Amino acid sequence: MPANLSAIVQKINAKQFGSAVKLALREQKKAPKDPEIARLAGIALAGFGKHVEAARQLTKAINLGAKDTATRQNLVKSLLASQSTQKACEIAQKWTATNSSDPDLWFLQATCHLQADQITEAVFASGEALKLRPQMAKARMLRGFALSELGSAEAALEDFLAVRQSDPKNPEIALNISALQERLHRQNDATATLEKAIKDQPNNAELRFALGMLHTESGDFPHAKEQFNTALRLYPGYFEAFHQLVEIREKGDEPRLIAHATSQLEDVSITEDARTTLEIGKAVLALSLGDKKTAGHFFQCSNARRAKTHPYNPKVAEAKYDNTIAMYPDAKHLGIYGDIARPKPIFVVGLPRSGTTLTELVLTAHSAVFGLGEFDAVEQDAEDMLAGNLRDPFEASERYRSLMPEMPEAIELVVDKTPHNFQHIGVLKRCFPEARFIHLTRDPRDIAYSMWQRHFLGTSTFYTSRLDWIAHAVNLHQRYMAHWKQVYAQDIMTLPYEELVQDVETASKRMAAFCDLHWQAAMAHPEQNRARVSTASVAQVRQGVHQKATGKWRELPEVIDTFVAHLDPALWPEIDLS
Repeated sequence: MPANLSAIVQKINAKQFGSAVKLALREQKKAPKDPEIARLAGIALAGFGKHVEAARQLTKAINLGAKDTATRQNLVKSLLASQSTQKACEIAQKWTATNSSDPDLWFLQATCHLQADQITEAVFASGEALKLRPQMAKARMLRGFALSELGSAEAALEDFLAVRQSDPKNPEIALNISALQERLHRQNDATATLEKAIKDQPNNAELRFALGMLHTESGDFPHAKEQFNTALRLYPGYFEAFHQLVEIREKGDEPRLIAHATSQLEDVSITEDARTTLEIGKAVLALSLGDKKTAGHFFQCSNARRAKTHPYNPKVAEAKYDNTIAMYPDAKHLGIYGDIARPKPIFVVGLPRSGTTLTELVLTAHSAVFGLGEFDAVEQDAEDMLAGNLRDPFEASERYRSLMPEMPEAIELVVDKTPHNFQHIGVLKRCFPEARFIHLTRDPRDIAYSMWQRHFLGTSTFYTSRLDWIAHAVNLHQRYMAHWKQVYAQDIMTLPYEELVQDVETASKRMAAFCDLHWQAAMAHPEQNRARVSTASVAQVRQGVHQKATGKWRELPEVIDTFVAHLDPALWPEIDLS
């Protein structure tokens, strides 16, 4: 290699990208048509974070004759890093069109499609790469990711299991395998996968955290705490592990967890997400110790911070409501088509923190009922229908059923407790004409107070960081349900949370009758149900049914005053808002 190029390579290898860029551009002035100089300039610019300029140089290198796979890979990476995703897809497709026998080019195309959320295309392209090179682990792994996104958990699992054969100690593969096994309700397999991986790599904090989550969801809190504490010891900045320890804490844990949060908050380099989680955790801990002043301060700080990074748009929510009601104004409008197969779906709907998790555990304590958890399998179909891309209800229902895990033949009903399905009752009734809905209601002040103390995953709950936003979302929920109950009165059972926790046996008998089930005594003891729970209510529902959370908003009434001021009195006649 000529000395001038060797000097550039040395700078790149030393990660002195700024100096490498200067040398490369200087040499390029002397030899503007040298593809190797353009290639090195592109690599140096990418390392320096100048991805747009890097893409130009790498494109120039390819046009000048640099056709090697590495240069093409670097170009695609720079285009993706500069948000030129569609251009990256177009270029990759052009390459495979001219050379369809190169598996590396197909892999590049698959990478572009996955980045562009073109999941079906990503599955196809990675499949073409595997036809040409069956042992191409990275293509099989990418296809596994894509199949998982499509909801094909079984097929995705097959791909990851195949990859593990060639790389048995890769922690990322173990994490993906266990996540898919969990999705397929194979909890024992998921646990065994993580335990074996931890045996190979005992100091991997991510593996420890994942195993802790499995123990939490099954109600094994002592073993969960052991794993979360180990994860936090290995990586003190693991704020997700801190959050879980706050959720499943025992009396006496508070001082140690507060000290940890205080120490971490002094680090100015932590991310905004980490800071908001530590602050809200510290608030929860302070409140449990009776320190309302500190709790109020950190609740305010954390929620104000998260409101900036995760804003809620009331106008968008209102537009969605208007479109939904216009599309499903009455039952006649929906027709009579749809899925009437078994097991029949029961949808438990309501706002987060309204008792949907407890209700699912009551129902799934019955031997003929299977719980899907927060299945969230109808959202895309609902959005497509609202956008005017109407789907055949059979197509949507088939897709829904295809995502269900295997279950015993004796199962008659499946329970989907995705709370925000209250927005999609029209879609669900169109797809499943015989479906029934159990609507959980609760004092909105208790719901707001509970929401304000937690940060939820997903865009559908961005409203929980501001009390006026929560009030808007709660009012809108009430309007949705008023409409659905007018249209589908006979198919919706209203269950107040307060009645459920006051007399779970009577409430469970009501639910059984509504669902055409013979009541079983186990339904009156949901805390004994060992079904997996993966929501924020996991710790509470394992404590047994109680009324401790009723009226809890009175702990910080001055906070709830802001929320109440934004409630619509016409929607809440049973609540004294004076």
